[in-house]
Amino acid sequence: MIDFTKMHGIGNDYLLTEAEHPDFGALARRLCDRRRSIGADGIIAIRREPHLEMRVFNSDGTAAGMCGNGMRCVAFLAAERLGFDARMRIRCAERLCDARVLERHGPVAMVELDLGAARTHVEAIRVDPNLATITGHHVVLADTGIEGWLTDVGNPHLVLFESGLDWREWGARLSTHGAFPDGINVMFVSRRSDGGFDLVPWERGAGPTSACGSGAVASAIALADAGCSTPGTQTFHLPGGVLHVDVKERAILRGEAAFAFDVSIDVA
Repeated sequence: MIDFTKMHGIGNDYLLTEAEHPDFGALARRLCDRRRSIGADGIIAIRREPHLEMRVFNSDGTAAGMCGNGMRCVAFLAAERLGFDARMRIRCAERLCDARVLERHGPVAMVELDLGAARTHVEAIRVDPNLATITGHHVVLADTGIEGWLTDVGNPHLVLFESGLDWREWGARLSTHGAFPDGINVMFVSRRSDGGFDLVPWERGAGPTSACGSGAVASAIALADAGCSTPGTQTFHLPGGVLHVDVKERAILRGEAAFAFDVSIDVA
């Protein structure tokens, strides 16, 4: 039996556990199936020593890298149940990030993350030069002419701003496009009349999700660098809720994390 805590960051849901398992990838494929098992966007394996550390596995079993929504859940769990202070450091995808639980209201908390310097890190994204042309962090796909911005915040993102593309049609096609040998998260961003942005994420290894925290950060960085946003905190409206991002100097992400339930599962 393995004990899990089901949590979500504005609908982006994960099974969190401190248990050890020889193959979390296979376990994620089994347990995250929403029709045949408990269902989730992924599994997060937590270690407390020598510091708080999290590893994220997508619903298809692949490693996810950075996960802003998942990290907020880990921070809330650590402060609420694992004896950590409201301020803590969490390692994920080779990054050591600062987390702070700001407010708690029963099973829901507002959590703020400092994900490091607000940079595009485009050099971390593998791109096939025969299938795409890159200028700075701007990319054009050779076969379709689709344009976007590349940003890596611990995982790779393709940000499409006011593209007019239907995410239902293009999410999977772009996420697995040959120009990106490692796959890529695709963020469909459009401006709102209130000054904020609508954001629909398509995540590699998970498909359409209710929210993507790292995607909101990547989008804010890309929009700022491209001159498509004003200075200050940007508000992103995702299918599952709202995230606030500031990328003036450091990438600061703020949003809710929530407990759903605890469950013990026989994984034999």
